Amino acid sequence: MLFDESIIKDKTKRNKIAKEAIEKYGYTQKDVANCVGIHYSVVSRVLKSS
Repeated sequence: MLFDESIIKDKTKRNKIAKEAIEKYGYTQKDVANCVGIHYSVVSRVLKSS
């Protein structure tokens, strides 16, 4: 699993892994958002800011 509890709690790590999950492994923004427990628009903003 890409997102364990320690990664979810650390926003910097969470954002890095979320971007990697989408770009490298083909997860959708909605998949990542559901896994982490945030809204998909937050994931979208993370991608735009990096």
